[in-house]
Amino acid sequence: MSHYDDATLALLALGEPGATPDSEAHLAVCEHCRREVESLGAAAAVGRRVQPGDVPTTPSPEVWDRIVAQLEQPAAGETPAVPGPVAPVAELKPAARGWRRVLPLAAAAAVGIIVGSGGMYALTNEPAPPTVAQPPAVATASLKPYDDPAASGTAVIHQASTAQRTVTVTVTGLPQREGAFYEVWLMDPSNAHLVALGVLDSSGHGEFAVPPGLDLQSYSAVDVSLQPMNGSPLHSGDSPVRGELST
Repeated sequence: MSHYDDATLALLALGEPGATPDSEAHLAVCEHCRREVESLGAAAAVGRRVQPGDVPTTPSPEVWDRIVAQLEQPAAGETPAVPGPVAPVAELKPAARGWRRVLPLAAAAAVGIIVGSGGMYALTNEPAPPTVAQPPAVATASLKPYDDPAASGTAVIHQASTAQRTVTVTVTGLPQREGAFYEVWLMDPSNAHLVALGVLDSSGHGEFAVPPGLDLQSYSAVDVSLQPMNGSPLHSGDSPVRGELST
């Protein structure tokens, strides 16, 4: 039995059911390809949940100074610059020469720690970045109850340039479901083709990039789905809200 190529598997994992001429019929009989799509889909779902605030922040110069000071501590057998307790030579394994080779690895490990501790220090002590003006809105959608009568929301398309478009989605009335999350899609109502954009946060809000070149005249609807955490990149079929974009 032949299998889908890597490019097709990736497209299916990103929520493009139209990527294959057989409309995914092969997945129903091929366990190998189905496992590949599920594995790639799980990775894609994690990537969509990454927010701008998750990016590590450069640590302050004081943190680097402390690392350098630690690495400049004298090795076994050398006279310390500042008097202090020195560990017995018998306990220092490997020997001094091997220990010097380990120092770069220790520095790398320290850098990893800094991403968490030093980065958090910078986040909490540096002034907030200046507010950036929002690009003009070119289309909006009223997200009306579809499968959940208590939910509703809005979607706004902002366009900074021909290639830079974002959609801001806010939905209220979404219950928190254990083992599930809410995902935003652009939909072509004429054939139900879908393009996944990303995952709403716990407050029902999200801002997502619109894929360059995507025709919003065709993909003219915004859909929010309730997705189980089962690794599948496909739409669950459960849409709490949905709405048509209008200019």
